[in-house]
Amino acid sequence: MSKGCLRTLRYLLDEAVDDALDMGSDSLTKEQISSTFSDLYPDVDNPFEKPLDEIMACEVENYSLYDKSKGTDLDAIIPTKFTDKVPLSQLLRK
Repeated sequence: MSKGCLRTLRYLLDEAVDDALDMGSDSLTKEQISSTFSDLYPDVDNPFEKPLDEIMACEVENYSLYDKSKGTDLDAIIPTKFTDKVPLSQLLRK
């Protein structure tokens, strides 16, 4: 879900914790995280509703860079490159 970006994961967890506290919950559950994910990303398949063997994931191959030799600021930003999606079980074997 986060593609290796901890900021994205932290945002989801912050929102899920806020929702759990608003409901008076003592702990954060998978169901609360799933509900928050659906609220934040309604057009994305919710990985928290899938069986573990059906989750596809990728990881960061190269992080974004700023290349000062490029002409403009927009050209200088080289975006993060991700690997192809593979089953989560295969990714965790590494």
